[in-house]
Amino acid sequence: MLVMHRTQSDHLLILGEYNQVPKPSNIPFRYLQSWGEEPGLGDIVTESWGKPMYVAPLFFIMLKLQRLKADIKIWRKASDAHKKNKTTLESEVMSLQLQLEDDFTNDLIKKRYLAKTKLLNRWEETEEMDWRQKSRIKWLLAGDRNTSFFHSTTNARNAKALITEIINSTGRVITSLTLIQEHIINYYTSKFSAKDTQHCSTHFEQLPKRVQGEENTILTSCPINEEIKETVFSMDNNSTTGPDGFYGAFYQKYWEILCADIYFGISSFFLDGIKSLGEVNNAILCKLHWVFKQGTEEWAKYLISKFSTKSGDPIRYHKISTLWAGIKIGVALSKTYIGWPIGDGTKIDFWKDTWAIDIPLIEYIDLPTHMWKKCKAKLSNFINSQG
Repeated sequence: MLVMHRTQSDHLLILGEYNQVPKPSNIPFRYLQSWGEEPGLGDIVTESWGKPMYVAPLFFIMLKLQRLKADIKIWRKASDAHKKNKTTLESEVMSLQLQLEDDFTNDLIKKRYLAKTKLLNRWEETEEMDWRQKSRIKWLLAGDRNTSFFHSTTNARNAKALITEIINSTGRVITSLTLIQEHIINYYTSKFSAKDTQHCSTHFEQLPKRVQGEENTILTSCPINEEIKETVFSMDNNSTTGPDGFYGAFYQKYWEILCADIYFGISSFFLDGIKSLGEVNNAILCKLHWVFKQGTEEWAKYLISKFSTKSGDPIRYHKISTLWAGIKIGVALSKTYIGWPIGDGTKIDFWKDTWAIDIPLIEYIDLPTHMWKKCKAKLSNFINSQG
């Protein structure tokens, strides 16, 4: 929008242009309270939540919500496909009303008219409920239908939050939404990328202790089930959602279905959450090492070429890489647990892999490094195919 200079009139001319914003393809999932009033959703929640899932307790609820979200999307798509739109319903109600004016004694038309009117009213109530939730208006408690007001408020808030142009570091104005997206992603990727830092533990020793031992015990103690339920039901129905897209109204509506797993997940976090996080981290590092050792993924092939010597052994000098550091930790954690099934022996290094005993043969024999470079035999070279 551009404000022009005043010429002969005492008014200023404002020059604006229409900026068409395409509908985004990655709209995040948001649970709408009106869905809970429709038949069928309760069965979907019960069925999806009841399916077994074998994961660590800390990830239990999160993964169940992700699965439920996918099931609700499928249900909504199938449900919307069988619904008539509001315009069609209004036309049918108007047609039946005209028929009643011509033949008001016809009971069949009267029943159809009442059924369609009830369906239309339900549609309008649902529409208003959805727009009220999207508008986040909380001061309006009752009154006539305010669908248009909620709709306008939502559109105004979305327009205010929309970024239509941005100035980059060189001072150039970017108006393309694609370029704006790339600029923001690149900026925050650079800003929050991992950097080598020097940690000094003495800095933390200088910080004053505000929480004493007894207070810390109270804060970290596991809450009882009644406290968890009271917290859930004290949440605002239209509270801000997390990444899962579910509001407080969802947990309150289906509490009897969800409560057992929520109790279990929260108690697991307080009782052994830190320990579980460490175990999960170690398991991920071991899996990272195993995928790297297989060498089938593109990133693994790249790291093998970068962090291996010409003879195929891991380098022994330092190179900056957080990924390589994690792989080395995974090697140490999984070393005593990895062993090769012999099979035909074509993939097993006779000297460097663990196949017969818990320790590779290379660790039993003291040879100069230059001699080990010539030891490239596979186990298959020593297997007699004749039996």
